[in-house]
Amino acid sequence: EIIMEFEDFALIPDNSDFVADLCESDFLTYALMQISERERYVLFARAIEEKRFEEIGDEIGVKYKGVAAIYYRTTEKLRNILLKGE
Repeated sequence: EIIMEFEDFALIPDNSDFVADLCESDFLTYALMQISERERYVLFARAIEEKRFEEIGDEIGVKYKGVAAIYYRTTEKLRNILLKGE
């Protein structure tokens, strides 16, 4: 189990090796670098830490529906990048 704090990946610069270190696939690394720092935080907090949208929202100052929208838009962006090469 990987436990990370907000500070661990909240504002990961796009030129950071953090994302590359998480992935074995260069294409997945590329896809993750195409989304914003905030989108990466929401995605990682939800998928890796299994945080609730309310909890993530409290951390980044966004309401539940806003966090859910970020998460679902981000997963759709990644899906498009990975499946369609966009």
